[in-house]
Amino acid sequence: MAGGGAAQDPGTEPMDRRYVYRIYPVNLDGMHDDERAKALSGFSALLLGITRPMAIWVSRRSVEVEVGDRTASMVVPEAHLASSEPLDSALHPSGLQFTVSSGLARPAVRRHSLRGLELADGRTARCFVFYSLPGALPPAWIMDLMNMRIDATPGGARERLLEAACVAIRPIEQHIAAARMRGFTENLKVMAARDETESAQLAAAQRLTTMLSNNRTRLFGVTVTAILAGKADELRRRERRLSMYCKQSFCKVDAPAALHLDLWNARDSTGADLTLDLDSMSPFFAFASNDLLETPGGIAIGTSSHTGAPIIFNYRMRPNYNTAIIGWSGAGKSFLTKMLARRFLRKNPEAILLGIDPKSEYAAGLSDVEGMAIVDVEMSRQLGFDPFRIFDDNPTLAAGFLADIADVGSDVKARKAFKAVAQGCSSLGDMYGHLREIGEGKDYHTYLDDFVRGGQSEVFRGDSTFGHRTVLAFNDASEDDERILLLLSLGKFWKMIRSMPRHVPKLLIIDEGWKLFRHRSIAQYVMSIAKLGRAYNVWCIFIVQELSDMVSTVEGKSYLNNAGTKFLMKNTESEAQLLLEHMGLSEEEKDAITAFDTGECLLITDRHRLLVSIEPLRDEYEMFDTNPNS
Repeated sequence: MAGGGAAQDPGTEPMDRRYVYRIYPVNLDGMHDDERAKALSGFSALLLGITRPMAIWVSRRSVEVEVGDRTASMVVPEAHLASSEPLDSALHPSGLQFTVSSGLARPAVRRHSLRGLELADGRTARCFVFYSLPGALPPAWIMDLMNMRIDATPGGARERLLEAACVAIRPIEQHIAAARMRGFTENLKVMAARDETESAQLAAAQRLTTMLSNNRTRLFGVTVTAILAGKADELRRRERRLSMYCKQSFCKVDAPAALHLDLWNARDSTGADLTLDLDSMSPFFAFASNDLLETPGGIAIGTSSHTGAPIIFNYRMRPNYNTAIIGWSGAGKSFLTKMLARRFLRKNPEAILLGIDPKSEYAAGLSDVEGMAIVDVEMSRQLGFDPFRIFDDNPTLAAGFLADIADVGSDVKARKAFKAVAQGCSSLGDMYGHLREIGEGKDYHTYLDDFVRGGQSEVFRGDSTFGHRTVLAFNDASEDDERILLLLSLGKFWKMIRSMPRHVPKLLIIDEGWKLFRHRSIAQYVMSIAKLGRAYNVWCIFIVQELSDMVSTVEGKSYLNNAGTKFLMKNTESEAQLLLEHMGLSEEEKDAITAFDTGECLLITDRHRLLVSIEPLRDEYEMFDTNPNS
């Protein structure tokens, strides 16, 4: 385009197409090989699902990050997809997490000329198109380029090289792609007959031609654009550095004078395409990041040990709302729990919090929260924990729980009797009476003697009403009583949750949770809660110390493996070995968690594996610290 031109109406620019999606990044570097392969395979699935040109636009935005009672501003990379067709059906099988966006936040172009683009903020932008790339680029190469830093001044601060990057992808119709490859292959045959060094390229072309004919791959026209921006001296410095990078990495770029605006807008007809097959597209996976900044709505939990950036975690972005905190005594589990709880309530002032704290590990750290009640639960206190009242819609479940807590064990006939009489019962007393009536020397009712007439009977009597912010603590309870109270407290809280408005956020904290998996019927009940938590808007934090008890059962192992979030804190060698065997840790991760200091953890989600240092605020530290030597 000769001369200059006026700014276009942003609504007419192709990059402001009707369908724009923000894609949330994954921690590709931290993933295991199988996880990384799955993520890249999902990208391939996305590419196979598009029928019209699509643009991947990577830029940076400033985000306000809440860290405790202060707010910090950070500049983070962000990827968008833009297309003239809806991409939802292509994105869903990809496994990528996305939201529909109203458009791209880009500086407006005030004027365009042969030299570049004059942006509304006073800077000049130039678009450099890659017309040759080396054959062995790593996955997510485009993000390596996007994150590249250069020296702003000798010995001074470092700055990002690129303003933005754009990958315009045009799917080539299959019959056209196959015909093109057949013609290319025929030309290579002629060349290979004269030069044997062309034989390897010929073999590759023949394989690709066969795959295209069998619909096992696809060809794309790809335009890769690096966008530099700045004042005149900044732009010159960045252009020199980009040129140096390209020479070192065997890339070739050009800034076509007439195409700056077209490249900025990812137009489909720039003529700057590279032709690539599906297996060559992984370098343009633009959704990789070593940071976790899930804003808005996330909770600050600390900093990344890898990048030093804040870790902002949003449980709502997980496939389920179950969080497991796993660590040995003194690793910082209760500290992390209290910090998460207080920050959750600060973020959601109307939220409900229900906690079960058998050893009073975290209750004191929440006692000053508005509306919070810390309730000491004892077997000698009338709390109305009758299983038939707690599980009033499922008497068979109540009978199964009673059989477990009464240690019926392998007495199959007794278990059958419990279930047989359950349907006609509305209370523990009813069941006791029905079992006595069976007679014929079958004293099944004696299993319940202590719950009806003995020292453990009071807790089943009476009634109790707990507020929407309650932590139950079992001070001085025996091991056996603690097991019973843990189960009944969970049942009571879950009944409360089911009656609460679903739109209100809820936090359910279960400490000593591994003890719930000692009996199968109870374990299955916990699993049902895990499946329903998201539907009831419940974030469940499940705290585990005795890992061996959890992984020794099918349900326990399944719960941990399927938890949407896992905080793996300092563990012993034996526990770390169990994590390696049952939760897919690598040897490096196993070694890391045995060497952690208090407050360090490996954070695992469906998209991240990050080493994190938990960082409380000063007032949180003073309130939560339980170390007598600090």
